[in-house]
Amino acid sequence: MKQPGEWVSADEVVAEIIDPLTDMIQSVRPQAGGLIYASRRAPFVTFGAEVMKIVGKQPYAGGGGLAM
Repeated sequence: MKQPGEWVSADEVVAEIIDPLTDMIQSVRPQAGGLIYASRRAPFVTFGAEVMKIVGKQPYAGGGGLAM
């Protein structure tokens, strides 16, 4: 849904993951807003997989330590 280079807000839907067995859709929402600088293009992801990277103005505890 959202692409690298786009700005997003905290709790905004940035991607959706569809379970092929149940057709359930899970929305992916960041805990903090910022700029999407990378996203995963694999057609399949596993539980807990990183699907995109977002850089924000404030460092996020538990994040990778990158801030603008």
